[in-house]
Amino acid sequence: MLLSNTKPFYGRKRRNVVNKILSGEFAFYSKSWKSLSDESKYFVRALIEVNSKKRLNAEQALKHPWLDEQFPLCDRIPEKTTLDCVHESISVYGNVSEFKKMALMVIAHQSTTDEIIELRKAFDAYDTANNGTISFQEFHDAMQNSNASYTDKDIETLFKSVDIGNDNEIYYLEFLAATLEARGRITEERLAVAFDRLDSDDSGYLSRDNFREILGSEYTDEKVDAFLKEVDSDGDGRISFEEFLVYFHKDQKVHVHKFRPEFGESSLGESEPTSP
Repeated sequence: MLLSNTKPFYGRKRRNVVNKILSGEFAFYSKSWKSLSDESKYFVRALIEVNSKKRLNAEQALKHPWLDEQFPLCDRIPEKTTLDCVHESISVYGNVSEFKKMALMVIAHQSTTDEIIELRKAFDAYDTANNGTISFQEFHDAMQNSNASYTDKDIETLFKSVDIGNDNEIYYLEFLAATLEARGRITEERLAVAFDRLDSDDSGYLSRDNFREILGSEYTDEKVDAFLKEVDSDGDGRISFEEFLVYFHKDQKVHVHKFRPEFGESSLGESEPTSP
């Protein structure tokens, strides 16, 4: 599913799916598989093997040639202009509201590799230990190498603003949410997808019930009141898509002009600034 965005076993009826799972009957039918290597397919087959004696265990899987291939950090260094935009975006993100951070996390979660490949390289540049997360020291060193002058206190504050999970590490999704706007103005289409994801009951509005479901144990009346006060411009106790759109773009800065032209456009960013 991670490789192709499709499930290995498909059937219109549950019993058909169960039978396929039990017999190990599946095919690489997705178009995505056409661009993937034979080694990746061999790896998947070895994991979805019904016979446990033939199936790879965790230790064997980690040593599989396809999974074990190494990609040195020197091969994943982004353009300096990309890093400059990322540093600036993180600085701006430090003042972003909790509501907007929540929306950016949704957009980040739904972004494809093609859309954010340069941001992935930027993450790797921060993650000098190459272990999949960014420590405070790594973040500190990266921000100190930026064009702007940050004090240790500034960097500590920015780190905490990106570390949504408050576990002293920045994960890729957190980093992506903080740097998405370095790719330029996020389009209305992407915001519509995020709004629909937040609007879990398809009411066309973000209500208190939606926030209760989104926030879970972190839900408080005070927090939701703050969200509504910030975004609900007509004061009807709910947030429409129009209000969501205006709020999201009201102070948005456009950085995409700083990127090199060969990066092209994506559905995340527009090449020229437009009015909200």
